[in-house]
Amino acid sequence: MSTANPVRIAVIGAGYWGKKVIREVLDVAKTTGRVQLHAVVDNSPTMLAQCQQEFGPLDYRVDYQGLLTDPELSGVHICTPNATHFEVASSFLRHGKNVLVEKPLTLASKEAYQLVGMAEENKKVLCVGHIHRFNNGVRELRHAMNTGILGELYYVRFGWTGFLPPQGYREVITDLAPHPFDICNYLLDMWPNKITCRGKGYRTKENEEVAFITAEHPNGLAAQVEVSWLDREKRRDVTVVGSKGMAYLDCSEQRGVLHASPS
Repeated sequence: MSTANPVRIAVIGAGYWGKKVIREVLDVAKTTGRVQLHAVVDNSPTMLAQCQQEFGPLDYRVDYQGLLTDPELSGVHICTPNATHFEVASSFLRHGKNVLVEKPLTLASKEAYQLVGMAEENKKVLCVGHIHRFNNGVRELRHAMNTGILGELYYVRFGWTGFLPPQGYREVITDLAPHPFDICNYLLDMWPNKITCRGKGYRTKENEEVAFITAEHPNGLAAQVEVSWLDREKRRDVTVVGSKGMAYLDCSEQRGVLHASPS
């Protein structure tokens, strides 16, 4: 894509994460000229006012309907609440727009498959914000595993925790677990064939705040995932244990340690 014809992106949802995406789009636009922030959409005038104060004059809108048929719009980055992802993404795909959705893609697998079908039917890009696929530490860990230095792989363990106040409209499983699962699928190059989960909400009885998930794979390898909004320590880490050693990676810092067993 040339600077004369940049990709024009609309950010849908201008909350905490939406603002981060707006900053990134503006930065890439400034440094490369290959993208342009076409519009910012949020149903809260207060959020839009905050954006205008921080980012200056842009095309701010309280709904996205007018963008569906905008011929200049290349695609959208959806940062709305999880429960709205399917509705927003499907609307833009049906109108022939490329779509990037923050995780989780949807809250139901049936809806996720429907979005994939819409993207294929309309020959448009549909992707999820699985940022750790581009994490240098994760890529190096996968390379180390593929060399066989860890031997036969026994299990993988993830810790994805960090304290948050009670959340009234979301739960920890669909909010945090997509990253560990995507990393696990990427590292192992396979999907689990059995998943069990135990979760509980302590401060919010209707929404899980901590969960322990076991994913079993066809080759016998198991992945253990802990997700929590109650743990005071923020962790984004993965441990891989094998017959010849183990590897630990801090995904946030992109730093790892390899422990090889004495030969």
